[in-house]
Amino acid sequence: MIWKWSLLIAIWLFAGISRVVADGEEQRFESGLNRMGLLEKYSSQGCSRCPPAEHWINGFENDERLWVEVVPVVFHVD
Repeated sequence: MIWKWSLLIAIWLFAGISRVVADGEEQRFESGLNRMGLLEKYSSQGCSRCPPAEHWINGFENDERLWVEVVPVVFHVD
């Protein structure tokens, strides 16, 4: 489930970046008084620390702070 949200966020971010490049105008995004934390995790198939970290990040799936205070993004790299 988390990977689906991560993919959607990555697509959304890429679309926003490409729009900035295409328009040539500066884009500014502000969260106002409510700030969100972007939690990034890079995973690899041979990583010994990745399973515990993924387990920890997956704990946000039922957390009330998800998408309100915390936006987790997981990138798989090899």
